[in-house]
Amino acid sequence: MTIDYKYLSVGDTVCTPIERVFNSSIGAVSGAKIRVTVPPGVFFKSANLSKGAYNTLENYWDLGTLRKNQFENGNICWTVGNDCLLPYTFTFDVFTDSGAACINNDLKSLCIKIDALSDCRVNLYKRITEINVDHTIRFYEDTILVNAINNPITLTLPEPNTVYNYATQGGTQWYIKILNLDNPVTLVTPSGKIVDMSTIGDSINTYEFTLVGQTVLIQSTGTNYIIKRS
Repeated sequence: MTIDYKYLSVGDTVCTPIERVFNSSIGAVSGAKIRVTVPPGVFFKSANLSKGAYNTLENYWDLGTLRKNQFENGNICWTVGNDCLLPYTFTFDVFTDSGAACINNDLKSLCIKIDALSDCRVNLYKRITEINVDHTIRFYEDTILVNAINNPITLTLPEPNTVYNYATQGGTQWYIKILNLDNPVTLVTPSGKIVDMSTIGDSINTYEFTLVGQTVLIQSTGTNYIIKRS
């Protein structure tokens, strides 16, 4: 199954629930273990198990002997050490002294995949939007993640005067981060210019992104837009 924690960064906790371990054989089984293939980027934090203990050196839940029709459950938790390695995929296999057992009606393994938007990909600003088609930026968005894997993308800014407070002399600003640049990504202002670390006279009403991972901070001045960081 897939668990979506949405936001993860270093130090956070993710948990992999195991809802039911059941002995459906004709008698007791000994040496029951659930072995976990642990992905890079996390390390063991704690385990809440109805029976037995978790072996942190070899990464398995040691259930010992299970009598006929006995069932157990548990929850194993992990600390995020490197969020750049997301998503995390945990694989589980069951073994007994008599050999391999089964998971989910004879499927030999079960995966739990942890999906998240990580702190490594973008700082944890509020109101994050991920887009893969043309998009008109809204004043209440803070961070726009752009994935151009399938087609070119045009990002259209609002009129600069509509997102500028003349009383406080402050303009709305956005972080725009490029996740994929297989196709061109263009930023467009409907009026004024986009000033990219240069004079207004040298600027035009478009801005082309050039690097995967590039993060641009853009802010309205009431008449134009200023690239404050690129």
